Amino acid sequence: KTALILTAVMGLSLLAGCDNEKQQIFKEAEKDLEQGSYDYALDEFTQSVNNGISLAVSYRGIGICQMRLGNYEDAISAFTSALSSDKVSKSVAKDLYLYRATARLQAGHLEDAMADCQMLAQNYDMDADCWFLSGKVALAMDGYDEASSDFEQAYGEDSSYDRAIQIY
Repeated sequence: KTALILTAVMGLSLLAGCDNEKQQIFKEAEKDLEQGSYDYALDEFTQSVNNGISLAVSYRGIGICQMRLGNYEDAISAFTSALSSDKVSKSVAKDLYLYRATARLQAGHLEDAMADCQMLAQNYDMDADCWFLSGKVALAMDGYDEASSDFEQAYGEDSSYDRAIQIY
């Protein structure tokens, strides 16, 4: 019985070690993303997805890395996977829609980018960043009146000098 108990305890400690290692990879990915090491973070977030660690956040990290590396189609795919993950909080979903709309805008998928902006407007509290992005998409689609209205909303939410320069 003692040998069986010791074997069980050792097995559990080995599994716990694996989980700690998987969590460490995820933490390193977040750190590398924050530091701008996108290639390293991309590899680590991909490992985290394969390990099943914080799927929505890991896919989000992959998407951000892909965007920063100029791979907009891959970024769109990652953000879509993140939105499809279980247990995506409302604040994370809002962030994901913003990122996906930005990637879609950069990739030239203007209708899809506008659909994400409309999703944001219908389901989330719009802040200056949301209004600004919506205005950028409308402007890219030659919707000058809508862009003007969105930019006014953005400036109303954030009347800083930097926001004014962005809009200009």
